[in-house]
Amino acid sequence: MDTAVLEELEGNTDYQVSLAAVYNDTAKSDAIVVRYNTFSRDPPRNLMIDSKTPTALQVSWEHTNPNVQYYNISYVTVEGDHAEEAVSHMYYMIIPIKSNSKTLQPLESDTTYRVTVTAVYSSGDETSVSGVGKTLAFSPPTNLRISKEWYDHLHITWNHPKPQPMGFTVMYQATDGPAMELITKEDADSAEILNLQNGLEYGIRVFALYRTGNSSAIEGKATTLYLNITELSIYQTQITSLCAKWKVHPDASFYRIVLESLRDGKTQEDMLRAGTDRHCFRLLVPDTQYRITIYTRLEDMEGAGVSILQSTLPLPTRSSLDPGGITAAIKACRHITADLAFIIDGSQHVGEINFKKLIGFLYESVSVLDTIGPEGMQVSVAQFSNYMKSEIEFGSFRSKESLLGAIHELPYRGKQAGAAKSGESVKDLFSINETLRRRGVHKILAVISGGNVLNEIRQTAEELALKGFITFVLGLGNASEMRMNEIASTSNSRTVFYATGFSNLQSIGNKFIATICQTVSTSCPLTHIRGTIVPGINMMEAFGLVKTEYSVLDGVSMEADIFTGSPSYRIFKNAQLTQLTRNIHPIGLPPEHTISFLFRLLPNTPKEPFAIWQIVDKDFQPLVGIILDCKPVEH
Repeated sequence: MDTAVLEELEGNTDYQVSLAAVYNDTAKSDAIVVRYNTFSRDPPRNLMIDSKTPTALQVSWEHTNPNVQYYNISYVTVEGDHAEEAVSHMYYMIIPIKSNSKTLQPLESDTTYRVTVTAVYSSGDETSVSGVGKTLAFSPPTNLRISKEWYDHLHITWNHPKPQPMGFTVMYQATDGPAMELITKEDADSAEILNLQNGLEYGIRVFALYRTGNSSAIEGKATTLYLNITELSIYQTQITSLCAKWKVHPDASFYRIVLESLRDGKTQEDMLRAGTDRHCFRLLVPDTQYRITIYTRLEDMEGAGVSILQSTLPLPTRSSLDPGGITAAIKACRHITADLAFIIDGSQHVGEINFKKLIGFLYESVSVLDTIGPEGMQVSVAQFSNYMKSEIEFGSFRSKESLLGAIHELPYRGKQAGAAKSGESVKDLFSINETLRRRGVHKILAVISGGNVLNEIRQTAEELALKGFITFVLGLGNASEMRMNEIASTSNSRTVFYATGFSNLQSIGNKFIATICQTVSTSCPLTHIRGTIVPGINMMEAFGLVKTEYSVLDGVSMEADIFTGSPSYRIFKNAQLTQLTRNIHPIGLPPEHTISFLFRLLPNTPKEPFAIWQIVDKDFQPLVGIILDCKPVEH
């Protein structure tokens, strides 16, 4: 037994209790003496918890017993009505017996606390009483208003709370976007939220900042203005072109329109002035789906793109050529490289029906070509009516289907034929294409006319002949045989063709294009050397020495030849001029060829044998060349 209960004692009386151990032999141990009073140990009464400020609670109570030695106070936050208590701060303080109140601070604003006051008696016993109180909330701003909505910013205003805060925090966030904030001064009652995205809704919250905490937020929503076009649609679809229209934006500075091919991902882009409500893309690939996207720009702002999908029309199926000759034409046109320029008659006397027949013949002629682009045939088309109009330029297409689509959609100009001013027709045809035409390849001019135009384009043909073009002529109807022979490079059946009318173009079949292909595959291109047109390749041109007035290649300088006065080039020691053979001889060296050199040996020319010209393989091993083995001339 280690406990005992003493009962029937008198209240509020001091007792002395002695405790001693008794053994079997009646011996007793020394006694332990304790004193104890039977006075009551009641908890504090009438606990009051008052909200004093947003960060403080005033706690008070009544004394219950003079035997209380001191008081302990503790408090915890309460999360919800039935949630568990979480100790945010535990505060213990010895309160003298004469004190019956305490201010608890600093606390969190607008927060519920459970406060416990514990009376501690001299005997060490403790009794407690608890209560709940809530701190005041910081006064928030009121009456949030959106005073201005723009494409990239919002202006908001609010009313000041009391007491005066130290400032305000404005938080804003778009749906699925990051939360952003800005801080204002204490006297601010408005803010401008910048660098927003147009056409988005933003949630806005404004907090008042106080020295010891923040107020609750006043909330609102606002949407920036929509910066983009509406009602985007396709209003014209062709084989190689698409046209879109839309409802303009009233505040747009300009538009950025982007076309993307869903076949190969290639894009093209145009900038359109304000007020433009439609645009066409041309030179497209037939039967290909494209995405057209329009971005509206306002100064340095750009709205989100508005897109539409549309496919170009497929190529038509044609069979007007003589089936018996197609195999030969395709064989002759396979793997050839040339720049082929067509001049077609689009004058008033042709008529729209005949012009469609001419386009059909041109379509079929080009369709037998094997490779279109820099590695094969480059084709340009010019139409002569009252002036020379470049319809298709060299290098515009890298696929046969795109080129055929553009040919199929060539418009009929249908104006009265008129003489072109000197040089204008050549300039119109080749000012842009000059850099696209290639060195060392055949240059072919094919003229197709009903007669009246032949006299007008004679000068154009002559100027192109001086540039190394071989001219073929196809005359129709009333075409003058004399004019045809004057324009053609040679007056024979290989360069001059004739059909009695546009309806009889089928009688020519594919002979016209087949003869052109055979000429390219069996002869050297023409080149202009010292005022003379000769078959062959100008090496100075092929190596890029004549691109500018003075050579800009390292180790090479231009100077006048002392004998002829013609431009010549000094090659310095250790300098080498190299080119890939495909850039100089696209179809390779013919089985029989002549190489002509005009050079002068200088006093410092090396005495050892050296190659003045050679072709090497990929390992730089010589395949063919000309070796000089001679001593320099002594002076």
